[in-house]
This record gives sequence, C-alpha cells and structure tokens, in this order.
Amino acid sequence: MIPMKTPVNTSNGEKLNEFVYTKFQDGELTNSDLVSFIILCFDLLQLKTIAHFAKIYKKTYRGVLKFNKEIIDINGNKFVVDNL
Repeated sequence: MIPMKTPVNTSNGEKLNEFVYTKFQDGELTNSDLVSFIILCFDLLQLKTIAHFAKIYKKTYRGVLKFNKEIIDINGNKFVVDNL
C-alpha cells in the first residue's frame, strides 16, 4: 500500500492563508493583528459597499449591481472591488 502524501500548497494565497491560520492558532497573532491585516486587504482591494460605491460615483444601487466589474460576497455582505 502506497502512503498518502500531504498535499503541497503551491499558490501564494494558500501559503498565506495557512501561515496566518497557523500563527493565529499558535497565539503568535492577536485579534488586533488580524483586524489590521483585514484593513490592509480592504485598502489594497479598495473594497467599498455597494451603497457607498453608488454614492461616490452617483449611480443607483441596482445600476452598480447590474453593470459593475466585480462584486464579491464576504460573509453575506456585498462589496465592490474598485482597484482595477
């Protein structure tokens, strides 16, 4: 019988997820550290709620939903990725 190999994470995203998860579980990252990381990610992606995006660009909520380039759902909240 051939022993199963542990799958190797090849993408940087998978490595980053595993690193953050492991460090948090080991107590090397605090809640505050994770919040700072989330804020950094929001800033890099320039995430905005659909309502906020619509207000900034003088669009309707439905117009943003229908015609926008990239809308993502994070835990039931919809955001527009505005860094493109």
